[in-house]
Amino acid sequence: MFGRTYIEDTIYVTPCLQELRTKGSLFGGENEQKPSFWKNQRQNYLFPSRMPGYATDQFDKLWSGVSIEQVCKRNNIIPEDITKYGLLTIDNFSRDGFKSECGKMDPCEIWRMYTNFLCDKFRNVESGDAVIVSHHNRLKKSFIPLIDKYSESHVPYGYANCFCLKVTINLTNDIVVVGTEIVFKGYPDKVLKNESPFSDSENKNPIEPTLLDGKSYCSEGEIVTSEEEVEVEEGGGKQKGGGAYKYVNNINLINLNPLKNGIKAGIDYTKKKNLKNKNNNKLKTLTIYLIRHGNSLHNKPVEISNQMMRLDSTLTPYGMFQAYKLGNFFKQEGYLRNSNIMLCCSFLERTQLTGLSILEAAGIQLPTIMKDGLMSMTQRAFLRYGAAVSGNFKSAQEFLTFSPLNEANEPDNFNVFLQTKGASYSVVNPIVEQIVTGLQGSGGSKKYKRKTKKVRKNRKTKRVRKNRTRKY
Repeated sequence: MFGRTYIEDTIYVTPCLQELRTKGSLFGGENEQKPSFWKNQRQNYLFPSRMPGYATDQFDKLWSGVSIEQVCKRNNIIPEDITKYGLLTIDNFSRDGFKSECGKMDPCEIWRMYTNFLCDKFRNVESGDAVIVSHHNRLKKSFIPLIDKYSESHVPYGYANCFCLKVTINLTNDIVVVGTEIVFKGYPDKVLKNESPFSDSENKNPIEPTLLDGKSYCSEGEIVTSEEEVEVEEGGGKQKGGGAYKYVNNINLINLNPLKNGIKAGIDYTKKKNLKNKNNNKLKTLTIYLIRHGNSLHNKPVEISNQMMRLDSTLTPYGMFQAYKLGNFFKQEGYLRNSNIMLCCSFLERTQLTGLSILEAAGIQLPTIMKDGLMSMTQRAFLRYGAAVSGNFKSAQEFLTFSPLNEANEPDNFNVFLQTKGASYSVVNPIVEQIVTGLQGSGGSKKYKRKTKKVRKNRKTKRVRKNRTRKY
């Protein structure tokens, strides 16, 4: 299955990565949390029912072992609509500990499930790297919950776009060693004016893992119930900032107890299973990169309001640049080098495009099916952005007020990134040109402004000479 420096040619759509619903979804909104498929250049709802949570219920069935043919027959669709013609894989997770729906599982059980799954997938190699891309509220609720909900200034904590937590698991000894590190703090979008967007100056006493024996690793802790799967918007008398966040950049703010206990429970289960089945598991090092997706159409500054255009909200050009920056960071740090790689995402396209963009920027040679998937998603993302702003590219100017584009040289880097995409995908080049023009109009890139000014001057001179010829 795997060899040296190899990426499996699929995206695994795995449980509990999809975003939590908010109260808006109960009234028919929140199309950004619903999956879609494309046919004849037109976007469609993946499932005929648009009821809140229906799509999640269908994927829960797949993760519980119901065949894709049965789910498709019930919904009058074809398997290729769900799998994007073979790009996506939805495995049966019941044997790894999936409990029919994520609402019945606490973070410790979710980490145990993922450890079981990854140890099995990487059982024939010595090292494995899993890139896992999810969503903001899902990270906070199901994977890396925070010790306190609010910062010292009463602003809720959050994880920025393309935030990345690196989890390293050493299996060479009898004692499992789990290391955690925030390697990329990401790019904030909802911040308070005149206040640092990150939690650099804030600190908490870390919670020491309470290691239990045997099956009691994951104790009867807090569980995200079905009702809590509907995420209530941050608010109330305690909150300050009207939707702003203080973004996490300090590992001590995260409750790592569920993560470490869940991983150790999964390793313990894997060892017992291997012993029972007389399997020789070669895995010695497992590295997990847990990431939030990049800026999307429903996020600031675009914040598209049309519900049909919000369907399966994808990355903005700015969000694709964020993913490129994270992937370039991976490349510089040597992450994913000389390893065996798996990509796990939610069933929403913005996580899939984020993951593929990171891998490409990290210098990974993508298999043909993943290259084609990246090309299709990138083209759709640019075209959808152009349609979302209806030709008014003022939002491109607003990108320059967000990190990293508000930093020195980054507007020029963004211009180069955009023009590279325009050259690679000719169908989106008109959109790229309009974005670049919009950036120039806001004082974005001096280099490209000078070039434009020179062209205009030459044109003016030519017109004057032409008029003189006519006059005389």
